[in-house]
Amino acid sequence: MNKLEKDLKNLPSYFRQKSKINISKILPKFEYPLLGKVFGLWVQGCLKHCSECVSHKEDINSIKIKLLFDTQKLAQIVSNLAEINGIVIYGGEPLLQYKSLSLLAKEIKRINPGKFIVIYTGYMWEEINNLSKRDKALEDLIQNIDLLIDGEYNPVLYSPDDPFRGSANQRLIFFNEKLQILYITQKRKLKRIKNVYIYKNMKIYQFIP
Repeated sequence: MNKLEKDLKNLPSYFRQKSKINISKILPKFEYPLLGKVFGLWVQGCLKHCSECVSHKEDINSIKIKLLFDTQKLAQIVSNLAEINGIVIYGGEPLLQYKSLSLLAKEIKRINPGKFIVIYTGYMWEEINNLSKRDKALEDLIQNIDLLIDGEYNPVLYSPDDPFRGSANQRLIFFNEKLQILYITQKRKLKRIKNVYIYKNMKIYQFIP
């Protein structure tokens, strides 16, 4: 059992429900690198203790109910906002609520397939991928997102020049070729591709700038 699985077992039941998302805050329209205007969603709750995490100051990491919001209603709101190009999901730790996020992502892609979905997680891709092979909701989530940024934030490795990453240890795992090309075009100093995974019929690229 990996760290993600252990953490999921220690959560209150409201973190595991599919129909409601425990939300800390939202920014309906804000500028995100390369994607333009997006819907920002900060979910409540995290069991990690990353050094200098800004979420500590805003009480986003506490394991408690902040606002339980209907998942399908949120999907409709995001999908129907013509001014935004997608949704970026922060925490807290989004994967502690992967069941509700799985439904959210699936509904957004059903209603408006052109919307980008980006998730930041402190867990590693290897942990996530391993669990997804045994958990349909997590597998569905992976199939419906465009980019996953994995790994804990490390202030020593702060990466101000990267459009997506907070620190250089974090990896960009692309599930969307269009977004991947946008990133490569912007990062002309890209040194190499670290790994290429094949997830079903999708290529998953991990870039080291």
